[in-house]
Amino acid sequence: MPKKDLSAIKTNFIEAHWANLIATDDSFQDDLNARWIEYFKNIQAQPNWYLAKNTEQFNAQWLYKKYTIIQEENPGSVYIDNRAMPQWAYLHDFVKNMVLKIKNPQNALVQEATVDGVVIPAFFNDQGYTYFYLPPLENKEYTFIYRFGNREQNYSADLNKATFNLYRIEKKNKKDTRYHVRVYGSQQMEIRLDHAPIQVTSSNENLEITEWKYENGKVIIALSAHDFQGENAEITITH
Repeated sequence: MPKKDLSAIKTNFIEAHWANLIATDDSFQDDLNARWIEYFKNIQAQPNWYLAKNTEQFNAQWLYKKYTIIQEENPGSVYIDNRAMPQWAYLHDFVKNMVLKIKNPQNALVQEATVDGVVIPAFFNDQGYTYFYLPPLENKEYTFIYRFGNREQNYSADLNKATFNLYRIEKKNKKDTRYHVRVYGSQQMEIRLDHAPIQVTSSNENLEITEWKYENGKVIIALSAHDFQGENAEITITH
């Protein structure tokens, strides 16, 4: 376990290796798991830290922190200037979702969350904050709008229990909504929706939909990836 308090760490990022999560004996593993969970919860509760869900997110947030200007000009309206992002970052496919963390101590519902009028891929509440997952950003300026209210925005995913990447949402027509994803292992994808869909399909046979159901205002999709390094696909929900 880390010995330094988070407040004493001055670097912009911290990495953990798999070996750090394994106890020296199986009899100690449950206790070590509990300690790591509390440590990660503490990270999420800090205003200036974010626990990345995978290496892609980790690298992308470092790039945005270094090259992107972010200013909340008015409450609920955030100006983003990504014009300084270097071309090599795009060439090597490092530019992924931007994650913004905004204080929400009452766990209010997110009624609106858009970038230039387009619904963002995902958001969730955790440890007194809302985490907004924006799509990968191009070399330009954006306006991110968010608003808390008494109901949740349709179509955005809840990634609180997931470790995969949901890059963007694309509405092809009135019937079909496509979700561009990269999924590792077997996971559940939860999409907020105020009605049950007709069907759910995957564009990649190596990212299998093992089952799906509509429950409590969400489409819950069980996904299984063939390649442990991740499978890319478009998950289409037909209304």
